[in-house]
Amino acid sequence: MQFLLICTDDKSAADVWLLNSCTVKNPAEDHFRNEIRKGRELGKPVVLAGCVPQGAPRADYIQGLSVIGVQQIDRVIEVVEETLKGQHSTPDQTLPEKTWGDVAF
Repeated sequence: MQFLLICTDDKSAADVWLLNSCTVKNPAEDHFRNEIRKGRELGKPVVLAGCVPQGAPRADYIQGLSVIGVQQIDRVIEVVEETLKGQHSTPDQTLPEKTWGDVAF
């Protein structure tokens, strides 16, 4: 299965929501939580990235969602594709190394 990934500012048109938060302060975390809730209410697959989801992986609002750790940001496309297939990943999972020609990523 192949995916064509196109970024959009129209949340309602998006097939998946990729939310990044790296500020661990109440207003930013509240906004992040609200966006996760909105995505779930709309039935959108949600992928989380940044310090907040990695720092609180057991938080109830993160459960069942894909999380990209700060050291895995280079795997964002892979995690989004897996999420679109109905799978989810967490930073503690070891992702297999991908190669393309002579380049490993």
